Amino acid sequence: SYDKKDGELHIHLLPKTGAWEEKHVATSTDSYRYDLIIGIGAADYESFGTTFKRYGDFFFETPLINIDHSPDNEHFGSINVVDMNAVSSTEVCHDLLKRLDASFIDEEIATMILTGMIHKTRSFKSPNVSPKTLKTASNLIAQGARRDEIVQQLYKTRTVETLRLWGRALARLKSDKKHGLVSTMLTRQDFVHAGTDEGALETIIEELITSTPEAQIAAIFYEDTDHQIRVILHAERPHDAIYLGAPFNAMGTRALAALSIKETDIVKAEKKVMTHLRTKLSG
Repeated sequence: SYDKKDGELHIHLLPKTGAWEEKHVATSTDSYRYDLIIGIGAADYESFGTTFKRYGDFFFETPLINIDHSPDNEHFGSINVVDMNAVSSTEVCHDLLKRLDASFIDEEIATMILTGMIHKTRSFKSPNVSPKTLKTASNLIAQGARRDEIVQQLYKTRTVETLRLWGRALARLKSDKKHGLVSTMLTRQDFVHAGTDEGALETIIEELITSTPEAQIAAIFYEDTDHQIRVILHAERPHDAIYLGAPFNAMGTRALAALSIKETDIVKAEKKVMTHLRTKLSG
């Protein structure tokens, strides 16, 4: 048993026989507070980005439940729940919760799961949507998932500032059909004039992907607040954004990576990266 008094923890142990001696007692301090990792949508350890790089020992020493739907998943977990027939990791979570205890899936959880499915399939327009996926979506709506609210938040809620930035991105849009590449660039002044910041880039890359379904690789070049050149690189299967962006310190996942370019001129940076991408895609 134990009790806490005056900010101290008192542990009471009674031996079955005899008495405790000093040599019987030892204490140690664990470096980490957590005893389990749950990874969702991470194909490998590198997908955890800077967290894995900073706390690599923790990942290797701690049990990990790996939940994913990607065929690229390396099954690196202590327990692997990977379903390549699912359209999103939230669909995998749905099936797992259903097996464990279907009562966990209330209206809020159903809405969250359906949000992931709609977002990942671009509103069920991707080619990997199966009859099972559509049935799951229908069941989630029957369980209270708020589909109209999801669509409103994902696709119909755009601030004027984000639309201004999207307009600047469209004005500089470039397409290389031979290599399946699309790219655009945004300067620091574009962010200032639009009245927004880098937080809008997630929406911009999503719009770029949706607007150019024929593209295999999409890249947004931009200047951050320190005028460093950075790139958001999106890759469709079978391409790998981390592999393609490796010379530029790519971090992220196979589908979406962030690159840092040692260049102060955004035009020169674009030329350098695009030349590299064309070379890789041609080889």
